[in-house]
Amino acid sequence: MELIVEFKALADHTRLRILGILLNRSLCVCEIMDILGMTQSRISRHLGVLKQAGFVKEERRGKWVIYRIAHKRSAVLAYIQKQLKGDHSHTIDLARIKRTLRKKLCPIDY
Repeated sequence: MELIVEFKALADHTRLRILGILLNRSLCVCEIMDILGMTQSRISRHLGVLKQAGFVKEERRGKWVIYRIAHKRSAVLAYIQKQLKGDHSHTIDLARIKRTLRKKLCPIDY
């Protein structure tokens, strides 16, 4: 059942953090790793769950993969975004986006 897959995807703090930063902007895996301070394998596993549930989509550009929000879930994502506004870790993640983008970890423009 699709609903179970969706709720399981949302029942993890790391995946909610990933959604929170992707609601701000599209990012490549290396940037998400830097923002969250996690390994590539861990981030990729969580992105796979979010992709399977239909919350994110990927765009390949050579060896780089850019992740974006899949807008077909806009009502659920709007609710998540509203709930994350007061979350301390979300505030920190948003500040880290700016720091990470200054590092220019991803050599492609998207």
